[in-house]
Amino acid sequence: VGDFIIPSKIFEVYGLMDNRQSQVYCDKVNYAVCILEEFKEYSDIIFCLMNSITFRFFLDLFSRQMAGSLSDIDVNVVEKTLILNPSLLKNKKKEIAEILKSLKSREQKSIHNEILESDKRKIDELIFEALGLDKKDVDELYKSASEYVKSKKAKTDSLVTKKSKASLTIEDSFKLIQERFSDIQKYSSLLKGLDNRKIDVPDWKAKYPKEGINTHNLFGFYNVYFIQGNKQIQVSFEHPEQLALFEFLNQRLEVKGLKLTLPKSKQDCNRILTILENEYEENISLIRGLLKTHRSKANPTSIYRDLILD
Repeated sequence: VGDFIIPSKIFEVYGLMDNRQSQVYCDKVNYAVCILEEFKEYSDIIFCLMNSITFRFFLDLFSRQMAGSLSDIDVNVVEKTLILNPSLLKNKKKEIAEILKSLKSREQKSIHNEILESDKRKIDELIFEALGLDKKDVDELYKSASEYVKSKKAKTDSLVTKKSKASLTIEDSFKLIQERFSDIQKYSSLLKGLDNRKIDVPDWKAKYPKEGINTHNLFGFYNVYFIQGNKQIQVSFEHPEQLALFEFLNQRLEVKGLKLTLPKSKQDCNRILTILENEYEENISLIRGLLKTHRSKANPTSIYRDLILD
């Protein structure tokens, strides 16, 4: 542990607000933070650090885009953004208490106004002091942070204006989603290092077992029949878990007409299927909404499929 820590090492990232007593409901916009047990004594310090301009600047640097005058920040961004080791401020309890009281007594403003607030300057000066920097260096940080937000917002507004004039092409739609949802795991990365098999997936209508995909049978036959007219192709799977993973890829994500890799292990199939299902459910509605905003006629499922198989 050095001067900085990855946030996921000190708390479970549910968000960016102090809801210890506020009883505020949490959603995709308002998140909560749960401090890990070994860092409970630093709760007030962590809250102040997360409200510093230093931390805000780091968040802006790695956020996906500007949404109005604010950065589009989710838990994935927060988990990857460095934060000062709170133990470095353990001897500043009096100063932290004063800063905390001030922060909680007023409304939060835009970064251009926050850099003028004395409580923000106090916490940033403490951070710089802990790092061995001069207090006057805070002025340079504030200047850079404010200018960066203005510049990023201007570029985002220009991009939105440009794209709003015409609907996005399929290629541009994919690039947009690829940029905004870069944290979605690739299927190939989930397969890396595993004992796998490859199968050819026909681009035909699939007929699955009548008894269901998760049902074990005495003969160990787990087959899917692909039918086109009077023609039929049989594809066999080693166990129900492998069949279930294939069914998700084939039916939900419409993976057809290509060579597909599947894990041989039941445990690996279950683990990968859980990851794929959770990430799909978490992101597909957001992708669908973003494509609609940009008047794209691209199929969200096709975009998502190409994204994870890219």
